[in-house]
Amino acid sequence: MITLFNRSVSLTGVAKSVLHSFLVPEMSKKGNFVENALRAFLARLLRPISYIVVHLSDLLKDTVAQLDDTIERVVVLEDKTKELDHQRLKIEDRVSIIENKVLAEQFFGKAWNDLYEKFEARFRGSFDLIYSRLSVRYENSLSLHRQSLLDRGLTDFLFVDLGCGRGEFLKLAKSLGYKTLGVDSSITATQASTPYCERVRHTDSIRALEELEANSVSFISLLHVIEHNPPQHTCQVFKEASRVLVPGGVILVETPSLFSLWGSSRQFFLDPTHTKPIHPEYIRFVAENYGFGNIKLIELEEVSESSRPQLANCSEGVLSSELRLLERWLFGYLDIAVWAIK
Repeated sequence: MITLFNRSVSLTGVAKSVLHSFLVPEMSKKGNFVENALRAFLARLLRPISYIVVHLSDLLKDTVAQLDDTIERVVVLEDKTKELDHQRLKIEDRVSIIENKVLAEQFFGKAWNDLYEKFEARFRGSFDLIYSRLSVRYENSLSLHRQSLLDRGLTDFLFVDLGCGRGEFLKLAKSLGYKTLGVDSSITATQASTPYCERVRHTDSIRALEELEANSVSFISLLHVIEHNPPQHTCQVFKEASRVLVPGGVILVETPSLFSLWGSSRQFFLDPTHTKPIHPEYIRFVAENYGFGNIKLIELEEVSESSRPQLANCSEGVLSSELRLLERWLFGYLDIAVWAIK
């Protein structure tokens, strides 16, 4: 019995050993199969996700590129819009000038032109008077400017007078060695100024400047012109002047002064074609905006002694200085000039 029992125990151990040696590897194989199957399943699952991620990345790059392109187009459109606004202002300015001329022709025709010429002849002063006045004001400055150009090796001195009238300033510039171009919208004025300039143009100031080449002009003058035009005109003149003037070239703008009550009330509104007084600081601002520097404001032409009371001399003691200040505001300089260098 004992022997049989021991044999059965022995057989049982052998069976366990056999089963273990057979089942464990099989179970291990099955475990590896499940793991591999799971990995394969996950790989198949992640493959479209990976494709979607790559596709989304490419789509995002395309979207960013399209956005950059759109931004560039917006910038271009903004520039074009600014240019169109500039063109619109120029057109509006010319339309305003044309409308004024048309209205004048409609209501008065040639009679108005003849009347205004007579008005200027009476109140502006004679040719010799204006020539003498301009010589006193500007002859020395023009000579120094021409010499400064000579010192830099420049020899072609084109002097452009916008609104040249009868040509008094052109005559002065020509006598100092400048080549002169006169521009005026009045055919009578251009005919009168022809003897004092190499060329004369019967057109408006802006168009005349637009026809000139860049860096071809040494001096531009507008004497009592801007007060006849809308404010956009001043901007357009300085914009074109900054293009056509040589470096170191000068633009001179002269206009009736705001800082004389006597001049503003008795002189400025005497001319029916004046629109409104122009503040010199506005002219300075526009000049600076278009790149001009070394800007000087020059007060010109005191009210004559016979036309004003001497308030400061009528008082005694402490009120003298206050009355002198009041006298300056009442009877200050009649004109003011802005001299600006490119």
